[in-house]
Amino acid sequence: MTLKSTQLTKQKPVKLSKKITNSNNNNILNNNNLNNPNNLNNTHNINNQKSELQFPKHQVSNQEFKSKHQESKTQDSKQESKLNKLNNLDKLKKIIKIIVIIPAYNEEKTIAKVIAEIPRKINDTAIVKVLVIDDGSIDRTVEVSKQAGADFILRNPTNLGLAQTFQKGIDKAVELGADIIVNTDADFQYNQTEIPKLIRPILYGEADIVSGNRQVEGLDHMKASKKYGNILGTKVVKWCAGYEIKDASSGFRAYSKEAALRLFVISKHTYTHETLIQARHKNLRVVEVPVEFRKREGSDSKLIKSVFSHIKKSMATIVRNTLMYNSMKVLGYLGALMILIGLVPILRWIYLTYIIKEAGQHIQSLIFGLLFMLIGTLIILLGFMSDLIAINRRHLEEILYRTRKNSSSLNDIREINWDGTNGSQLIINEKLLNKLKEK
Repeated sequence: MTLKSTQLTKQKPVKLSKKITNSNNNNILNNNNLNNPNNLNNTHNINNQKSELQFPKHQVSNQEFKSKHQESKTQDSKQESKLNKLNNLDKLKKIIKIIVIIPAYNEEKTIAKVIAEIPRKINDTAIVKVLVIDDGSIDRTVEVSKQAGADFILRNPTNLGLAQTFQKGIDKAVELGADIIVNTDADFQYNQTEIPKLIRPILYGEADIVSGNRQVEGLDHMKASKKYGNILGTKVVKWCAGYEIKDASSGFRAYSKEAALRLFVISKHTYTHETLIQARHKNLRVVEVPVEFRKREGSDSKLIKSVFSHIKKSMATIVRNTLMYNSMKVLGYLGALMILIGLVPILRWIYLTYIIKEAGQHIQSLIFGLLFMLIGTLIILLGFMSDLIAINRRHLEEILYRTRKNSSSLNDIREINWDGTNGSQLIINEKLLNKLKEK
């Protein structure tokens, strides 16, 4: 009988210890106990009382109990911090982050109005931040932007031009974690309260790029030379890009993150035409929405100093980008046209020499015809070479896209103040940004 009782007492503690350890594990994994340390303490006390009732001969010392309790507390605090981080990340994922980039060059008179008009929240689901890219201004553009509430300011040491300033703004906005990037001008001609309308097609998944249609034909305050220059440029871009677009020169646009990662502007004059041509060859969807276009205040446009010079530079940009992405088609058609032109004098030479058999050899027609055909053949060969280079360029652009995408995903967006509060941050160069990241 004595032996049986001892066996029973040995078997019971094993079962109870399993129950106790299971209850402890459940308490540790329970979110309510993590959030309420008092419940954790009570659980430990209850478990300790059960162990004392079942094992009166094996009492746990106070020191051992305190050490175990401290270890469980540290584990609980670590798990709680992990849960908080995950919750914060989930909140950040739900918020749509929009950055409005404003390229500015000597716009101290109007940039404060532009920044003040930008909505900072859209339907409580999107937070808007402002990034001003100063293109080497010699006036107080930077100081006025800070006072007006710009969240980020990027400065060019010298005047690089609108296209390069735009590209730097796109790169910085992607680096700062933007989901949608809106580009606007600093001259207060666009109505910034229309930003929600501009980004709506992107939010609904209907477009990658949304361009504001200024409805140039009906603008009374635009000069006739600029108006018809815009109409001509739009028709050329429409033919080259293949988009049914009515205003190719509009600077009020919204870009999805995917579009911003895909586009890479190389022009030095303007980005409006180049981005549309690139978008067509990168399978990006472009739509237009009508927007308001006000009369410009103060001085004339910083971009269009001369209408003829602007048309010349814009046409050079359009031709360069068309050849860059569609060289085989363009040069093939051009070479075929030259060969057809060369056939005319050769057929004339054959007709006069062998059919009519008039006096004279008409060698001039033969020379001109052969010359045109030779030039046409060389152009077609050049088209083949350009097409091979274009294939290599596409590979390089894909590598660039993946590099930028990986860099964007690795960037810790929690360093940016996305809680809707306003605080200016001056980013002068990459060294300062790296210092801020290290902190």
